[in-house]
Amino acid sequence: MSRGRQNFKLAAIVVLQKSSVLLTPKEIVNRAIEENLIKPKGNTPGASMRGMLSKETIKHGKQSNFKRIQKGKYTINNYEQK
Repeated sequence: MSRGRQNFKLAAIVVLQKSSVLLTPKEIVNRAIEENLIKPKGNTPGASMRGMLSKETIKHGKQSNFKRIQKGKYTINNYEQK
């Protein structure tokens, strides 16, 4: 995983762990920027975050760090490892 993608992933984990509501990728990015967790270089950080979240949930399924609850809305996945 590239360093930029890893930074987005870690930022999303931190932001979603603190949130009591579902967030869109753009909201996650905005909160991560406010908390100085990431400093996006591109023009579409929300799209980059959405791509990372989508790939993570598809690749890791129920063991992903993230869970999509509604279209475009994510939360942290507190799965229990068996």
